[in-house]
Amino acid sequence: MEENKVVKSFIEVFLAFYGVNELQNVKISKGSISGEAIWNDEPAEDNSQKFCWKINLSTEEIENMKSILEFIFERKLFHHDKISINEESLIKKLVSRGWSINNAKKTLDNIFETSIDMIDDAGKKEDAFFLHL
Repeated sequence: MEENKVVKSFIEVFLAFYGVNELQNVKISKGSISGEAIWNDEPAEDNSQKFCWKINLSTEEIENMKSILEFIFERKLFHHDKISINEESLIKKLVSRGWSINNAKKTLDNIFETSIDMIDDAGKKEDAFFLHL
């Protein structure tokens, strides 16, 4: 299903900011995605983190977030989970590439409100992946 591809692709881009190399055991159901984030450059005992994201956005909103995150990632406008360009400058760059100001702001709000839960071995939330300015 196309929607599942969009969701998985978004998660791959989002977690790339944390240095994640691949996803394993991915399960997508109505309203959530879960799986394991893998870091290939870590020792085996420390190289994975289970995650779960409760999806409350449309496919179009997720595609928009992915597009902006790819833009930021490709231009190295971040350091780990922190976007290193200020919001006003980022919006100007997006507008110059055809985004409307309102859509850029709304999409950035969605990005900064996104929190992907880290799940411990007992199945409980222990922390979260997120991005910020």
